[in-house]
Order: sequence, then C-alpha cells, then structure tokens
Amino acid sequence: MPDREYAQGEQFSWGTAWVYDSDRNRQSPLIPILFIHGLGGSIYSWRFQLTALAKISQPTVAIDLLGFGQSSKNLKQSYGLDGHARRILDILDAKGIQQCHIVGCSLGGALALWLTAQYPKRFTKTLAISPAAVATVAPFPVAAYGALGAVGHKVVSHSIVRLFLQGGLVHHNKITDEVVETYLRPFLEPGAMACFFKSISTIKDIRIFTSLPSIQNPVLILRGGGDRVINRGIVQKITEANTQFSSLEHPIAGHHLMEDEPEWVISKIQAFFDIK
Repeated sequence: MPDREYAQGEQFSWGTAWVYDSDRNRQSPLIPILFIHGLGGSIYSWRFQLTALAKISQPTVAIDLLGFGQSSKNLKQSYGLDGHARRILDILDAKGIQQCHIVGCSLGGALALWLTAQYPKRFTKTLAISPAAVATVAPFPVAAYGALGAVGHKVVSHSIVRLFLQGGLVHHNKITDEVVETYLRPFLEPGAMACFFKSISTIKDIRIFTSLPSIQNPVLILRGGGDRVINRGIVQKITEANTQFSSLEHPIAGHHLMEDEPEWVISKIQAFFDIK
C-alpha cells in the first residue's frame, strides 16, 4: 500500500469506517476515483491500483465496507443493499465529495452499478470488475447464509482463506503467506463471519439488475476469462440489460482480476477515466 498515512479510521453513527484517501485536503482539481472491494475483501485488494495511481497524483478513495477489513463489525446494522449504499454516501458526504468516478469488484461492482443508477450526477463513470449484479450468483436463500454466519468463525483459518483465494486467482504463486494473513486477520474479529454472510443479501437483491437499463452514464465491465464466480453468461446478461455498457475480458485472469493481472486493470482504469 502507498503511504499508510492515507488510511485511517473515521467515525460515524453506525461505527468506524476504515478509509484510504490520497487527497484528504481536497486539493486536487481532478475527479477522485472511489474503489469498493468485493465480498471478503478490503482496501488491501486494491493495493496495486492505489499505488500506481498515487504515483501519478490521481486522487483516490477506497473504503473497507462495514463488516470488512478494519471497519467495525457491527451486527446491529443492515448489510443489505440500502445499508451498504447509505454508508458509502455517508463517507463521501463527510469528505465533501459530491462527484466521483467509481470502481468496484464483485459485491463492490454490484454496489457501484446500483449507486450509478440511483445517483447518476454523483457517480459519473463506472468501471465494474465481475459485478455480482445478477441475483442467481448466490444460489441459496438468504436465510441459509445467515445460518452459516453463526458458525463460520469456528472454521475460518489460513487454509480456508488460501482456498478462497485460489478460487479467485489463476496465478496461485501470487497467494503468498503475507496475502493469506492479511485476508484472514479481519475474519478473526468477533462478528466478522456473520457480517460476511449477511452481506450476501446485497448480492441477492434483484433491484440491482432491474436498475441497469436506467443507467446512461459510461460503464465498463471487466472480467477475467478464468473467473469461476462470474461466468461469461452473467456478464452477457448485464450487457444485454443495457446495450450502452462496454465490456472487456482478460483471456486468463480469475475473479480477483485486480490482483491476478494488476497492470492490465491499471491500464484499463487509466484509459477509461482518461488519466494521463
């Protein structure tokens, strides 16, 4: 991660949000880019992109969603679509950011598309990596995931996290002990696994998909050809729902495209957002 001073805990009525902000004083004239991680991820998932963009002075904001990373694991809060979206808006409001671009992966990609549909003047361009915007991505009823949340903390371990990452990356050599430890650490906190499974209700929310035709802002969908979570058919459904969307596929990368092929993703971000 570039300059850890950019990341800190920020207090809200609903808990502490861990936020990375490369331009806390809002000095840059450039439109900032907001990064939203996927299910089980955190700001750390974007480490390569944030480092690269910091080197060229592109302002960026990345957040640990409530229940993930270093943010609070508050089980009294809602982890559905409206709850996650409202808290993202709270963070931007607190920073005085009234307009930004947005990048999201998986769960974060679904949230990015929903926010764009609801607030088109605020989120001007959207890049979604393997967005979980079709409810069938999570095949079981929400109640089933809630039950898993109650026992998940008993089985989470280095080996389970490594298997999780192997399912998301094609290049398994990139899954170092440090990467596994960084992904595991938040899940050892009380309530973390419950928050993880509660957040699946966001993916199950059909409103994300039904909102897609209303989006008129520029949208680019990225996917890895080796993605075993969001298959090509799901992306096809998304792009058929709104034929104005553009899409690109990396030939071999997995679901964690930004970690599997970071340079490729960085190049697409720079091109799409016209970053010099």
